[in-house]
Amino acid sequence: MKVIKVLNNNIVQAFNDEAEEVIAMGKGIGFGKKPKDELDESKIDKIFIENSTNEFLKELYKELNEEEVEVILSIIDMAQKNLDSEFNPNLYVTLADHLHYTYERFYQDVEVRNPLFWEIKKMFPREFQIGMKGLDIIEDVIGIRLHDSEAASIAIHIINAEREGGLIEETIGTIKIVQTILTLVRQQFGKDFDENSLAYSRFITHLQYFAYRVYNKISYDDNTELLYSQVKESYAVAFNIAERISHFIQMKYNYDVSKDELVYLTIHIERVSKYME
Repeated sequence: MKVIKVLNNNIVQAFNDEAEEVIAMGKGIGFGKKPKDELDESKIDKIFIENSTNEFLKELYKELNEEEVEVILSIIDMAQKNLDSEFNPNLYVTLADHLHYTYERFYQDVEVRNPLFWEIKKMFPREFQIGMKGLDIIEDVIGIRLHDSEAASIAIHIINAEREGGLIEETIGTIKIVQTILTLVRQQFGKDFDENSLAYSRFITHLQYFAYRVYNKISYDDNTELLYSQVKESYAVAFNIAERISHFIQMKYNYDVSKDELVYLTIHIERVSKYME
């Protein structure tokens, strides 16, 4: 891979082996390099084929200093290793853009806290911990300590990048749906969840998929007609709460909750209610 132009020590325009123009990213890959020099491909973290979409990425990274780019590469590398996951390449754009303006707000003494902090911390503990480690990286490299709320914002970008074709708006939208349902269940029972219970973990997982279907208007049917009658009779309290959730979803999101969705919501509500206190 041959250098066309060094944008900074961590980002280089180059020709790949197929003579395509690419943007290569990696710690120190551009240091001391000149046009036509060979790149050390073992140091490359990400390669983007040059096109109109990636033109924005190139322009964005021209605005970033060396430390900002190092932070992005370090956070994403750490997240991939800890989550054993490959992310949507857009993460290199969305996270960089977000953090760049977060630093600007910090220096202007303007603090914007994530209103979904607690929900993200509880619903996505692994991604939230990545966010907290990201704050440590920012402190080590840039020398500022952002509020813990920013860990939730980093987590949202990670969560979004884990989803095929996901959008930030969709990720936030589904989190808000789950948040509202948890609040409804908590209010109906007048108790708090045991967040360490397996039932709660399974309930959260189910709600995440349910919220995704609601947000994207994807109907779900599983031929549980007989089970519907049994669940309605056996778990009357939980079924009543599930129906209230169904009514709220229909009114707020114009989504008709199927009988099958009601069955599974009821079963999970019944299970999790045994661990509320």
